[in-house]
Amino acid sequence: MKNRHGSLVTTVALAGALAMVVQGAWGQQRPGAAPTAVDAGLRAAVIDGAIDQMRRAYIFEEVAEKMAKAIRARDARNEYDRISAPQEFANVLTKHLQDVSRDKHLRIVFNPEGLPQRSGPTPDERARALSDERRRNFGFERVERLDGNVGYIELRGFSGTPDARGTAVAAMNLVADTDALIFDLRRNGGGSPSMIGILSSYLFTEIVHLNDFYVREQLAA
Repeated sequence: MKNRHGSLVTTVALAGALAMVVQGAWGQQRPGAAPTAVDAGLRAAVIDGAIDQMRRAYIFEEVAEKMAKAIRARDARNEYDRISAPQEFANVLTKHLQDVSRDKHLRIVFNPEGLPQRSGPTPDERARALSDERRRNFGFERVERLDGNVGYIELRGFSGTPDARGTAVAAMNLVADTDALIFDLRRNGGGSPSMIGILSSYLFTEIVHLNDFYVREQLAA
């Protein structure tokens, strides 16, 4: 079941996936209608909610405060008053937050259909996602042996599905006896630490600490 009205969602990564649904201002629209305008009440609710979530859960507390001050200052100068389109408001807020944080994972997302009221994907959605991953070869765009015995892997993403392991093993086997190896990540959108771990296991002969995950506060979607 989905919310009947549109939502503005704050997604803050680095501290885990956080989602905030800001509704209420859409309540007078007919059920199922996509929201068409941002009024002063919804604008304030989105800004207040985003700042509250960042202060509670963003991984760098001092950066959260800088973002909060920057957004409050812009709001006090009435910079957002002219914006009535929900998508434009989400885009502008995202840019202003990223201008301060330099964090491309942090964004405001507008979803005209609202957030699904369920805890995870359905079996059909998982099957479609796996099919899409396979069509993209689990992110392995090109795997070659270049002149000079140089291995080259263009990787568009780090797939987290267990089915990607075989593709990763095949790619690394192809470049196993090269004298040098290039990982081309210029168009890589990120992804799962599990794939990073698989690929890294070919590069180190000793146990290496790769990363940590720290969550200040887990917020409910």
